[in-house]
Amino acid sequence: ADGSLWAWGRYGTGSSLLVDSAVPVLIGQGFQSVSADWGPLAIDNAGVVHQWMSGDFVPLPLTSVTQVSGVFVLKANGTVWNLLLPSPPGPVSVPGGPYLAIEGGDANFAIDANNQAWAWGNNTYGQVGDGTQNSVGAPKLIEGQFAKISSGTNHTLGLTLDGEILSWGGNNYGELGFSSSAPSLTPSRALIYRATHPLQIDLQGTGDGNVLNP
Repeated sequence: ADGSLWAWGRYGTGSSLLVDSAVPVLIGQGFQSVSADWGPLAIDNAGVVHQWMSGDFVPLPLTSVTQVSGVFVLKANGTVWNLLLPSPPGPVSVPGGPYLAIEGGDANFAIDANNQAWAWGNNTYGQVGDGTQNSVGAPKLIEGQFAKISSGTNHTLGLTLDGEILSWGGNNYGELGFSSSAPSLTPSRALIYRATHPLQIDLQGTGDGNVLNP
C-alpha cells in the first residue's frame, strides 16, 4: 500500500549482482502496480512504465500508463502498446481503441467502452474465440460483452456484465467447465451456478403492489 516494491526468487535481490533470494527484498519505492507476466513490468506513481533489466527497473518511453498485462501496456488515452515487437526501436501501438482494459497472454484481449472484447494472438486451440483456429495478427471483435477476461495457456475465461462465466479454447482436461472435454472455438456458457440468497419482504402500510423477479 505504501508503493514499495519487493522481489524474490531467481535474481530476486534487485542488485546488479543478480543474486537469487528466497525471501522478499526491497527493490524500489513509488510504484502503484506490478505485473510478473513478462519482463516483469511496473508502473510508478507518475504513470511511467518500468521494465526489469539486469537487476533493476528501467523506465521506458511510455507515460500516463494505467495497466500492464503480459507484453502490453494501456495508457490513459485508451491506446495499447506492445513492448515486445519490434525491439529496437521500441513500443508499437496496437490498432483500434480506445480501450478500457487489457489482458495479455497466449491470446490477447482489449475491452472497449461498450464492453466489447477485441482479441488477437495465438489461436491454436481456439482461445481467441473468433470461431477459427487461425492466429490473429490485429484486434478482432468477438461475440459478447465482458466485464473482465482472463487468458490462460490454451483457453480463455470471460466474465459477462450479468455475472455469467463464458469459456472458450482447448478443453482436454475439462478447463472450460462444460462437464466434458469438448473444445469451443467461440465463447460458451460454463456450468457455473450463481449463489442464491433468501429474500424476505416486510409489508408496511395499506397499499398494494407486485414484486417482480427480473
